[in-house]
Amino acid sequence: LLEPLIGTNIRQIVNQLHWKTPGSSFAVGFHRDRINRKPASAFRSLATSYVQTATAIDPMTPDNGALLMVPGSHLRKPCSKHPGRGNFVSGNPSHRYLEDEGFSAADLTPVHAEPGDLVLWHVDTIHGSETNRSRQDRCLYINGYVDARNCMRGHWAFINGQGVPLPPIDVPVLIHRDDIFDHMDVELTTTALRSED
Repeated sequence: LLEPLIGTNIRQIVNQLHWKTPGSSFAVGFHRDRINRKPASAFRSLATSYVQTATAIDPMTPDNGALLMVPGSHLRKPCSKHPGRGNFVSGNPSHRYLEDEGFSAADLTPVHAEPGDLVLWHVDTIHGSETNRSRQDRCLYINGYVDARNCMRGHWAFINGQGVPLPPIDVPVLIHRDDIFDHMDVELTTTALRSED
């Protein structure tokens, strides 16, 4: 599925499980996936080198917090300076970003999916999700893949079309933002100082 889009040498830069239990306040603000792809020099030619995927683990419906997308939004150049607030939010996300981009709630399309279904989208497709108002779990496995020729970040996923296992969980690999390890050092130092107390 990825090969026709980004080739046979692919790195994985996103590996997340989004699990919404019934009644939880977990939601994702509307955004384009360009958010946090920093520094730009590490993620070249994103529009033709990046594919986001999501595999449904549970059925996905509008009531249990399905992905909401704005079809065709990837064809429109961003209007605002910010690619959207993709961070997790408490309660339903604001539609302000949609409005800033010239869209409205009426432009949102819920993605219906059954377990095992795979959804793919472009780095500039506006998307997000609202809370789970149902009595059913909604679990979604999300992965972002890049053409390795245009990105030196992340884990190898495929080399010449052959799958590469993920490394041990304790091996840190810089994915996004050069300041991540600086932040980790501060937290590790703080933790060490507390343990000495």
